[in-house]
Amino acid sequence: MIIHGWPQPIEEDHHIYRYFREKGFLVCCPYLFKMEDDFSSDGVKKILVKALGGKSPDVIVGISIGGLLVPGIAPDYPRAKLVFISSGTHLSPKNWFVKYGPRLCRIGMVKLVKSLNKKLLLKAYKLINPNKTKNKDECQPDEELISNIERVLELSDGRIKEVTDFVCKTNNRRLLAKIKNKTVIFSGDKDSVMPYKQGKQMSRLIKNSRFFVLKGKHHDLINEKLLKILDGFLED
Repeated sequence: MIIHGWPQPIEEDHHIYRYFREKGFLVCCPYLFKMEDDFSSDGVKKILVKALGGKSPDVIVGISIGGLLVPGIAPDYPRAKLVFISSGTHLSPKNWFVKYGPRLCRIGMVKLVKSLNKKLLLKAYKLINPNKTKNKDECQPDEELISNIERVLELSDGRIKEVTDFVCKTNNRRLLAKIKNKTVIFSGDKDSVMPYKQGKQMSRLIKNSRFFVLKGKHHDLINEKLLKILDGFLED
């Protein structure tokens, strides 16, 4: 089960999807932003039950916002191994867009944001969140940024508000402290959306967990090093 918070669905050729499929797992990867049910742990559980025919998952992977949903699912599947990637106890970003964007949507400014020119939004994003690296390979391409903005703004006003309500209200400290599942947590050393301190806090709350800080930002953390560590975790 892969639960991700990216504004685009994961395709079957995506490396994390392919990784589990090649290991013989049946992969369930719901696209959260267009679920028929509410944007919640209960909504994801309904998808999981339907996809697996009532069987228990062996592994539950929570990526980004998806990781905020996992603590509400884990108690139902205590034997499942948990994998958190670029996630945390709650949303506490350094990135200004991520920090204040959801709050603006919650107070009814969705239509205003949708009316803005996407290229101007991109310029504003870069102005507020400049790339601090000189290595162009580490920069997020303009096309990817615009695509992410477009996909979010394509959602209905109600769905955007529902997602932002969830993101702003969720704090999983109490739920995480109750988790007994074997868990591995990966955070990026340059992640401005879910800073690595969030991952460290998660590891302190989940007793049976391992924590790794890898080189990377928010959306580029799934690489060969992460998958190698994941190999050992799944085999243990």
